[in-house]
Amino acid sequence: MKKCKKCGTVQNDDRSTCVDCGAVLGSPMTEKETELHKAELDDKLEGMAERTEDFYVPPRDKVMGILCIFGVIAAVVLLILCGTAQKGIPGEIPDDVMFSGGHSHEYHFQQARLNTIDTVQILSLLGLTILIFAGIMLLFPKFMWQLSTLRYRLFHGWDTTPSDFALFLRKTAAYILFVLGMGCVIVAYWVYLPSLFVT
Repeated sequence: MKKCKKCGTVQNDDRSTCVDCGAVLGSPMTEKETELHKAELDDKLEGMAERTEDFYVPPRDKVMGILCIFGVIAAVVLLILCGTAQKGIPGEIPDDVMFSGGHSHEYHFQQARLNTIDTVQILSLLGLTILIFAGIMLLFPKFMWQLSTLRYRLFHGWDTTPSDFALFLRKTAAYILFVLGMGCVIVAYWVYLPSLFVT
């Protein structure tokens, strides 16, 4: 095998000029160079085969899946913070104000904080749920497809090879869920953090 020094194309030993660029070819590659070239070619073909699979997870989806994990952790941390804050606030408000539903100007800040914490908890739980689902869809698409088609495979014996449209819908749904989940967690922090400093 000969390798063109100008364009890098590998070709047969019987050629004297490059089939691609027409440059004059030198001597054939050594045995070590030939083995290295074959190993590189095998790696490239394997990578191409992976990318043509229906459930290949591209680097972008892996990054988004990892961000989903961080979002889940952030939502759990926020829920813990809200739970801790929620336990401490009722002790600052007298029972007659707390349970009568009346509003006292003196305890307005504490009552507003309880309302804020309720909102933040709802947003955090929503974000947590959505991000868990989005993360699984992004990182384990084959598992999700197998799970969603289990009934058809078990009871009907149907071929469950996904169509291009089904793959497009799955990916679109995963991206939308990612954006919604991250949005919920970010808004929850956006609402919660300023309430710590309001007096």
